Amino acid sequence: MGAAAQARLGSLGIISLLNILLFSGVCFGWASVRLMLESEGVVEEERTYSVIFSVAAFLVNGISVPSGILLDKAGAACTAAVAGGCMAVGLVGFGMAESPTTLTVSYALIAVGGQMTLFGE
Repeated sequence: MGAAAQARLGSLGIISLLNILLFSGVCFGWASVRLMLESEGVVEEERTYSVIFSVAAFLVNGISVPSGILLDKAGAACTAAVAGGCMAVGLVGFGMAESPTTLTVSYALIAVGGQMTLFGE
């Protein structure tokens, strides 16, 4: 393996590690997110917070089999691209959300993207 190939492989490893560190556990920062949502008055009911976190926590585990199938059938690059797309749409949606439904869907996409990041890298 030449020096250029080793440098490329090393940079790919560093980028993959940073990607996993930054995006794989985003949905588990729920305590801080919940405090922020309460202070902004986005959600008023306690039950809504429970639903948002429950859906995201379920999807973290529930997406494992479909992620594995996608990884086997389409490869790591496609899985990482889908994970990035889910994460991007989820983060934008969460930032623009004004209703509990939008928050739930966005947080679910963040959870799916984070879990798929672990499989795709």
